[in-house]
Amino acid sequence: MKAQRVIGIVTALLVLVMLLAIPQVGASPGDWNVQQVPPQGLPVGWSARAMAVDTQCKPHIFTFGGDSYAAYYSRLTDTGWLPWEAPCPQTGSGWNGEMVLDSAGNPRVLHYSDRGGSPDYGLNYAERVGPNNWVNTKISTYFWTGKCNALKLDANDNPHIVYTHVDGRLIYCERIGGSWSYKTVENIGFRDQWNWVDLALDASGNPHLVYTNNNTGYLRYAKWTGATWEFSNIEYLGGPDPWFRTFPSIGIDTSGKPNVCYLDVHGTTAYVKFARWDGSTWNTEIVEDTFRDGDLSAPSMAIDSEDCVHLAYGSPAGIRYAVKDSPGASWVIDVVDTRPGYTLLALDKNDAPHIIFSAFDFSVSEFRGVYYAKKATVTSIAPNSLGNGKGNKSAPVTIYGFNFVPGSKTKVQLIQSGVAKPKKKAAKNVVVFDANTITCNLNLTSAIPGTYDVVVTNKDKKTGTLTGGLTVTPHPVVTKPTTPFSGKIGTSPVSLTLNGSNYQADATVKLTKGSFPDIPITNVVVSADGTTLTCDLDLTGAHLGAYKGVVTNPDNGIGEFKFLGIK
Repeated sequence: MKAQRVIGIVTALLVLVMLLAIPQVGASPGDWNVQQVPPQGLPVGWSARAMAVDTQCKPHIFTFGGDSYAAYYSRLTDTGWLPWEAPCPQTGSGWNGEMVLDSAGNPRVLHYSDRGGSPDYGLNYAERVGPNNWVNTKISTYFWTGKCNALKLDANDNPHIVYTHVDGRLIYCERIGGSWSYKTVENIGFRDQWNWVDLALDASGNPHLVYTNNNTGYLRYAKWTGATWEFSNIEYLGGPDPWFRTFPSIGIDTSGKPNVCYLDVHGTTAYVKFARWDGSTWNTEIVEDTFRDGDLSAPSMAIDSEDCVHLAYGSPAGIRYAVKDSPGASWVIDVVDTRPGYTLLALDKNDAPHIIFSAFDFSVSEFRGVYYAKKATVTSIAPNSLGNGKGNKSAPVTIYGFNFVPGSKTKVQLIQSGVAKPKKKAAKNVVVFDANTITCNLNLTSAIPGTYDVVVTNKDKKTGTLTGGLTVTPHPVVTKPTTPFSGKIGTSPVSLTLNGSNYQADATVKLTKGSFPDIPITNVVVSADGTTLTCDLDLTGAHLGAYKGVVTNPDNGIGEFKFLGIK
């Protein structure tokens, strides 16, 4: 996802004043598994600049750090983080990095260098072709050119890049068939490293850009139509101002409309904002107010396959994760970690969020540690409806989701939804097959009918909840009179009517007697209100004496009755 880039170092005193002035939003960390990315010899002060998630749902990270500002790359495997690699050997090459993965899962990195002098200056594009083997291409050799940049790959793995030039131009370039072509988007004015930009590609491969225009003070949007650029202003944010840092991020939803998140600084307060183009105008809203040190508040955005918008950003309360599931919905905000820091977000193939954040230590005005956070997420349970009663004394179920942690201490619970004092039921025989699948057994003998939340607690005590994921239905109840009460051997068919309640369509009926064969039953019909069940009995091979009757609903709810006898 979009790397929000340069570290704006402010004094610890200023930050402490801001923290006292701004209300602390949120209470405690949510159900996130947070682990430190091992530095493996990287210098103190290193931080993450970009991240991506591969098809195995594993994160890749691009960093820079220390006084050298050198660039490094690593990824997480089943056995841990791989040793760091240097995409570019020169110092100062990690400034404002961006990273994406190609169709084979190989990283492509965009990074700026301002050390070593020309021709080392400028914007570099690097492709990993093997372990510790990177091919670098120089995009521009001008000083201060490319310090703000963005990178995306199209369906054919062709790179598309947007960057700012020292002469004030916003430049878009792409490589097709091995050749690079360049287009000037417009002149946006040169502002040191603060000309923030981002890029997204639509289904046709056309670029959509968001950026700050320092000449006008507007956050601006541009789209390439195939022949020309089309422009619109998203919001006037002011400027020139040394704090005019918007850190915009853009994504295209399934309808082809652009969605943008950005930072809006007013006085001593900064607002994380979101804007969506509805086809004729930009609709903007505040997600949350945060603190003025823009780098730590910079939002990172992703849009999932169902057009839910996911954000991650820093705040005085720590690292925040926000979700909006439709244009008219409210933001649901979660605390990932209580440490403030610079934040990156990416979604995996299952739309599950992954977050990398660089924790900032205000006492020394320096980054101290990079962390990876993922959320235990329950997406579904199968079956999702079961009857209560002894028919489901040990009902087997399968729970699906993300980031389950294998281990004997993993727990599964059912908790009544929307009840002040909810009943809870613990599952037995819990087995975590992998990070996405759990099997267990549920005892619903005495379960109260209604909806239940499915709660998975990993051995690290972090939980994932599927609200209202399981419905428990009342089991069938057979009441008298049952017509007829008995039957005669050799008779077929004999019509049987069962009065009662909670019969479901496609319910089945059995008449059993010890080791004897069950009586064949056909033509089961359930009334629309579930109070009457009729069927036909074949008593041709029946045996003398009473039979036990059992009605079983499709969700395994069971009701029993006595068929008094065969004459």
